[in-house]
Amino acid sequence: MTMRSPAYPPAPVFPFTGKGDEEGKGDQLQIEAQALHKEKDEESRARLARIEREVADLQEKRGALSARWQQEKEAIQALRRTKEQIEQTRTQIEDAERRADLERAAKLRYGDLRDLEARLAEQERRLRELQGDRPMLKEEVSE
Repeated sequence: MTMRSPAYPPAPVFPFTGKGDEEGKGDQLQIEAQALHKEKDEESRARLARIEREVADLQEKRGALSARWQQEKEAIQALRRTKEQIEQTRTQIEDAERRADLERAAKLRYGDLRDLEARLAEQERRLRELQGDRPMLKEEVSE
């Protein structure tokens, strides 16, 4: 069980700000740091140094999470584009077969479509690798 000094009240809850715990904690620490800048005693200076380190750590974590989120978002967008290309290619194959353009249908089916399906498999593998056990975004199928 940890005890807090009476000089430092419990961290406030941010129920209506829409901010996550980490962001709310960072805001609270920055406010506390501004107040401690005015203090001259040794204990306040030591607390200020700890707060500044903690704020820097939170900012680093936020940057890493933001970068990961962006990578997942881009990977999902690439997946969606490839799926759209696959659907377009299948439509072109059906059209070529209806017109009895078997050469074009074969080129699309055994060339373009296979390449796109291989690209899709690689993109799915990359997304799984990026997300690991804890995905930040979910790729949903919509019709």
